[in-house]
Amino acid sequence: MKTIKVAVADDHPIVRDGLKTILDLQEDIEIIGTADNGKSAVKLAAEKQPNVMLIDIYMPEMNGLEATKVIKKEFPNVHILLITSLPDDNNVIQAMINGASGFILKEWETDEIVRVIHSVISGKMVLPSLASKKLANSLASQQKRQMFYSEDEITKYVKQQSWGKWEPLFSLREKQILLLLLNNHSNTDIADLLHLSKGTVKNYLSSIYKTLGVTNRGDAKQVMFSERKL
Repeated sequence: MKTIKVAVADDHPIVRDGLKTILDLQEDIEIIGTADNGKSAVKLAAEKQPNVMLIDIYMPEMNGLEATKVIKKEFPNVHILLITSLPDDNNVIQAMINGASGFILKEWETDEIVRVIHSVISGKMVLPSLASKKLANSLASQQKRQMFYSEDEITKYVKQQSWGKWEPLFSLREKQILLLLLNNHSNTDIADLLHLSKGTVKNYLSSIYKTLGVTNRGDAKQVMFSERKL
């Protein structure tokens, strides 16, 4: 059994020490350090490079969202779960953009927290159901729609993007469609812009969803925006 190295950052001693105590009791989890503010969390990540960090959103000197951004930039393999009582719309979308793997709620039982830690280690994104709805709503309302007027313009924009690990997995056509989807274009819009039938667009979308491991537009956006590439 491989030990998961976990670090905890929270400015409230009761929360910080409580998480340390309950997680230290788990056979496959080792608490390798704690921090009481955002800057200390960044320093802790650099010194210990944990597998998972639990970081409170609201901390002095540097909040959890900003600390997440800094840590993920320097140490992309560190999985970050943000600690909160109830994430609001802005925090949800900003956390995903900054590279967080999800949230844990302060009222959760130990078993749920442990389950979530194991989930993010396996590469999953974990959001409470309410947070998932907030993310979908935020993406719909906050993501600016990029206006395109020709297929050539779409192709040019596709080639300007950094697709990361998805680069070899999507064809040019799939990237065109995915880009339009991310910019909130309807299936009808996509069909008109790319001179395709609606049925063909649906078939491409099914293939895209399968590659991303999702079943709908909202989840596809969640995956792609969490990569912080597009």
